[in-house]
Amino acid sequence: MGWDEPMIGLDYDGELHQTNRPRFVHDIGRNELVRRQGWLDLHVVAEHRRAFIVRRLEEAFTQRQHPLRLRPGS
Repeated sequence: MGWDEPMIGLDYDGELHQTNRPRFVHDIGRNELVRRQGWLDLHVVAEHRRAFIVRRLEEAFTQRQHPLRLRPGS
């Protein structure tokens, strides 16, 4: 998932990254390509709490001088 205007991506690294080595290697290359294009690419895993993820997003949006708008109740 991502936000085009501030160029911030949020990727979930799930169980597939632990069990499928070719996929893991592919995603490392993709992550580098995304960064070279100027994106901030955040990675999260299941163990990360919602508050941690939101804080990281807030920091990224602040860095890009772009407001983070969350839906009510989300």
